[in-house]
Amino acid sequence: MYGRLPFATVDFSRYRLTRLRVVGLCAMLLAIAVTVSVMQFAASKDLILPAGAVVGGDYVAFYAASHAAAAGEAAAIYDPAAFEALLHEVGPERERYGLTWQYPPTYFLLLFPLAFIAYAPGYALWTGATALGFLAALRSAGLNRLFLFVIVASPPAFQAVITGQNGFLTAALLAVAALFPDKRPIAAGLAAALLTVKPQLGLLIPIAYLAGGCWRAFAVAAAGALALAGLSLSVYGSETWVAFVDGVRGASGNLTSGNFPLFKMATPFAGARYAGLPTEAAA
Repeated sequence: MYGRLPFATVDFSRYRLTRLRVVGLCAMLLAIAVTVSVMQFAASKDLILPAGAVVGGDYVAFYAASHAAAAGEAAAIYDPAAFEALLHEVGPERERYGLTWQYPPTYFLLLFPLAFIAYAPGYALWTGATALGFLAALRSAGLNRLFLFVIVASPPAFQAVITGQNGFLTAALLAVAALFPDKRPIAAGLAAALLTVKPQLGLLIPIAYLAGGCWRAFAVAAAGALALAGLSLSVYGSETWVAFVDGVRGASGNLTSGNFPLFKMATPFAGARYAGLPTEAAA
C-alpha cells in the first residue's frame, strides 16, 4: 500500500559482527592508539609532549604526592599553592600545572613507593601494573579473551594509559568488590575497603552488600576501611585528615563558582549547568 521501504531488500546478514570482524576492528583501533602514543612520546622533549601536556598527564600528581608522603609533608599539599610548587619541584618543568589534591590520606599509603622510582619508569610501572590488575580481575570473573581484547583496544583504556590515571586500579577494585561478595567475600571486602581511596566510587557497595545479605563481605569491608584510615592516621597524623576535609570544601567552592572545568565532569551537576540551570538549581 505504501510501497517498499528502501532498505527492505538489504541483506543485513552481511553486516553481522562476527568474531573475526570484532577482532579485526579492535586490532585496528589498538594499532592506531599504539602508533599515536609512540609518535607522541617520541616527539616529547624533557617529558613534555608537543601539545604542552606532561607525559603521563595525571600521574604527575600521584608522583608528587608520593614525594610529599615520603618527606612527611602530606598535609601541606592540600593547599593548591604548595601542591603547585611541589609539582614544579619533582615533575617535568612546565609553566603551570593547575592541579589540586583532594584524595584522602589513605591514598598516600598506596602511592608512597613511587617516590623511590624515577618519573618515567614509575609512570610505566604504575600504568602497567594497574592495567594487568584490572585485566586479571576481569579474567577471574570469567570474561573470555575476546572481551578482554575488546576492552584493551577501547578508547577508555587508551585514555587511561596515556594519562596515567588510576582508572585501572579503581576499576579492578570495583570489579572484585561487585562481582565476588558471595563467592569470595574476603577478597571482595578488601577490594571495597581499598576503594575508599576514591570513596565516591564505592558509596553504594555497602548498601548492596546489606541488601544481598553478604554479611562477611560487609564486615571485611568495614573493618578494612577502618584499619586503612587508622593506619593513615598513625603514619601521617590527624592534621592530614583535617587538611583533606578543608581541601574538599575548597574544591566544592571552586566547583560551584565555576573555577573547575565542567567539560571534565561526567556528572548531573555538570549536565545541568551545561543545560543553562543556575548553580543553586544544579547543585
